[in-house]
Amino acid sequence: MYRFITEAEVPLYEAFIASHPRGHFLQTYAWACFKTKGNPNVLASFDENGKIRGGMSLFSAKAPILSTCTVYSPRGPVCDDDPEVIGELVSGAKEYARSVGAYQLTVDPDARAEDAFVSALQDAGFGLGDNVVDNAILQPLSVYRINLAGKGEEELLASYHSKTRYSVRAALASNATWRIAGKEELPKFQTLLEQTGAKDGFHVRPIQYLYEMCDALGPERFLLFLVEVEGVAVAGSILLRVGEKTWHLLGGCSGEHKEVQPNYLMQWAMQTWSIEQGCTLYDMRGVAGEQDKTTPLEGLLRFKKRFGGELVPLVGRMDLLLTPWKRTAIDFLRKVKHLVRK
Repeated sequence: MYRFITEAEVPLYEAFIASHPRGHFLQTYAWACFKTKGNPNVLASFDENGKIRGGMSLFSAKAPILSTCTVYSPRGPVCDDDPEVIGELVSGAKEYARSVGAYQLTVDPDARAEDAFVSALQDAGFGLGDNVVDNAILQPLSVYRINLAGKGEEELLASYHSKTRYSVRAALASNATWRIAGKEELPKFQTLLEQTGAKDGFHVRPIQYLYEMCDALGPERFLLFLVEVEGVAVAGSILLRVGEKTWHLLGGCSGEHKEVQPNYLMQWAMQTWSIEQGCTLYDMRGVAGEQDKTTPLEGLLRFKKRFGGELVPLVGRMDLLLTPWKRTAIDFLRKVKHLVRK
């Protein structure tokens, strides 16, 4: 049985996402509330005892050309490799997609291309999609993850590259300090983020975006880390936590006091804090650029590799067409638009 969850079922759903191996912050009810400004569409599959066995948060994204839209489930669905559960969730998602006039349903699950989970999605009607087209709505194609299970600080430090161990030790011996700050200090982080965006050429959202995210996720899931030198913030990061997983979402640095290695101290702080909280997975997120999620940025990948861990290539975009002629028309019009621009 499938249905959209009720307000009374939110704690049950959040607990399911937090405990499932494929659970992701993008599939939490809180994130859905944040992105839809309080109008979430979160689908769940229930067994005969009323226990949730699968979930799928759904978002509408307007098509760039025709008057239609795509329904998108970032890092969804969340469930086991059970064809029955996947079938229920897909049926519910298709029903919703048609109700809002969508021409296709798109997912980019937390799964590798060779996983049985992907095969089950293909059996349910999904095909492998183009990870370049409309990639602005998609999540990173490859992510860098560190397994924290069973590690203490010594084991974590030993897993780093030798130069990274040196940088972390130098940072810890310097006059730089780190702490977890409150919502009222988000302007400090916004300044650091804007300085980094101007230097590296990426878009920075207005601070209201951070305030709304903080309010929706709450202090137990949204954490602001600051690295300071003599009371002045020189680096900052947003860390998200769901269950036993943490994600490094955003980071900014002023470029000052490089001698204290603030970026290395920041990573050390977030990873050791995650271990102290009993987390087993630290996700450093994507390794590609903002405009092309299929091509890793060499410098970014090199930095993340210094902390050990594993580059995890995910299957990427998967599409289920609901109105094929609209997809054909949109693809054709895109090509015409590209040729005209060229």
